[in-house]
Amino acid sequence: MATAEKTQETAGRDIEDYMLKGEEVSYSFKHRPTGLIPWLKSLFGYGESHWYVTNDRLLKHDKIAGGFGFREVPLENITSVEYGRKIDLQTLALGIVTAPILIGVLIILLAIFRRPQVLELHISGGKNLSVEISKGTDIKEILWYLPTQRKIDSEKLRS
Repeated sequence: MATAEKTQETAGRDIEDYMLKGEEVSYSFKHRPTGLIPWLKSLFGYGESHWYVTNDRLLKHDKIAGGFGFREVPLENITSVEYGRKIDLQTLALGIVTAPILIGVLIILLAIFRRPQVLELHISGGKNLSVEISKGTDIKEILWYLPTQRKIDSEKLRS
């Protein structure tokens, strides 16, 4: 109860100029938007909204840089109240932008670290032959055979 009384006293100081005679704050709370920037602003007392409910009115007092904002709504004009959760559009947009980038980075890393072995033969006349060799295939024999056979063929042509 002491906390509620303390809140009532603080509430009175912030909006006492806007209170009617005999009007008392029945309920009050303050909040700020989530995030790092709003938190830093709240350390300096900016960016916070204070809501005060009296017997007749709802008073909203915003502390902003360079001043304040004030709004009053008679309780009889409030037709409905809803409570729920809503999607944080900034976080959703950040996810939409970064997801393709992260997927692209993963594909690039996959391409770099899973490079297949390639055997490529350069043939006179401008054509090349290449084949991707799967892991586990021993190509040492063909790597030895092709240059050796080429050497033998060139010696046959000279003689």
